Amino acid sequence: MQKQLREPFKSCFEELNRRLRETDGESCGKIFRSVLEEGMRDLPLQQEDRDAFLQFISEDGYVDGQMQLLSIQRSRDLLEGTIGKLERENGEKCRLALGLGAMSGMLLILILW
Repeated sequence: MQKQLREPFKSCFEELNRRLRETDGESCGKIFRSVLEEGMRDLPLQQEDRDAFLQFISEDGYVDGQMQLLSIQRSRDLLEGTIGKLERENGEKCRLALGLGAMSGMLLILILW
C-alpha cells in the first residue's frame, strides 16, 4: 500500500511502520495519531479538518471489529458532510467570481468607450 501513496502520506506510513516495529508499549492509536498529525502539519488544512480526519483514531482503539467499522463510518460521514459543504461554498464563490468578472469587463468597456 505504501508504494501507491503520494507524499506526505507515503513517508507517514513508512514512519508508522518503523515506529510500530520499535514500539515499547505505546498503543497503536497513539502512534498512528502522532505520526499522522506530524505528516498533516504542512497540508493546507484547518485544525477542525485535521481533527475530523483523526477522530476515528482513539487513544486505545477498539478491539471489536464492528465498533471499529462504526467509528470509521461515523468519521467518514463527518468528512462527507464537510466535503458537501465545501463543494456548495465553492460553487457560490465561482458564481460570485464570474459575476464580478463580467461586471468588471462591462465597467472597463464603459470607461474605454
